[in-house]
Amino acid sequence: MHSTPADLQFLYLLEALFEERNVTAAADRLGLSQTALSHALARMRVRFADPLFIKTSSGMQPTPMAERMALSAKRALEVVRQEILRVQPFDPLTSDRRFTICLSDMGGAVLLHRIVKAMARNAPNVRIQALQVVPGEIATELESGGIDLAIGYYPDIKGPLYQQALFRRDHVCIVRSDHPTIDDALSLEQFVATPHVLPTIISAANKFVDDELAKLGLRRQIALEVPYILAVPNIIAETDYIAMVPAELAELSKRVAPVRSLRMPIEPPLLVIQQYWHRRFHADPDGKWLRTIVSETLAE
Repeated sequence: MHSTPADLQFLYLLEALFEERNVTAAADRLGLSQTALSHALARMRVRFADPLFIKTSSGMQPTPMAERMALSAKRALEVVRQEILRVQPFDPLTSDRRFTICLSDMGGAVLLHRIVKAMARNAPNVRIQALQVVPGEIATELESGGIDLAIGYYPDIKGPLYQQALFRRDHVCIVRSDHPTIDDALSLEQFVATPHVLPTIISAANKFVDDELAKLGLRRQIALEVPYILAVPNIIAETDYIAMVPAELAELSKRVAPVRSLRMPIEPPLLVIQQYWHRRFHADPDGKWLRTIVSETLAE
């Protein structure tokens, strides 16, 4: 007779009968009625063509076959209890595992240091690997476990993923501090007339602004398109150009370059930055802890 997953139960029966040497005591230990255990023992006797346990003056004594089986069952159940049924909670104080997080270059610049600070405080031995992944490959990497978490704005991501909103992102314009024609306020005319540095990575915001301008019969002057959003502040600091960037990058830029930020005459809608993870790892204690730390650190 072929074994099935349900056959694991007979290991518990063998162990209980071998150790208790009494049907009633074994039934109580397993949470079964005496009748149910007796019926199960009868089925086992038929299956193995052996009486297994014999009633004697000193209790139910195992046959040689039952003794061999019971000792093997104890070893098997020890493995099951220690390695399968015993789910260990994640211990941040002792764990040295590595978490891999997908972030854009801007996410790395404005968010990663906050995550690392929280990790160092709560889980001193945990390691972080930050990666940039092509948006179209993020779902696959999350599914395979190549990355544990993706943080950003990915409206087109597909797959059986969970997501949690962290914060909303708005956009501003930056110009060099001593710009010759733009003061403390930015008019629509100046926004259109001043040459732009266009960071292509913020494609959703760019599209919205350009569509709104087109409705007014207007169009921006694009002087430079760049995929490197972190290069934009230094370019702005050395030119009379203007650039639309996420507000948190503008704040960071002021620390490293002589630029200032201005409210935009056309404001794109707020984008929701989220963390994404795959359904495979939703119940994993390590992943749950990571997502909680990220949420507590970055959420509004």
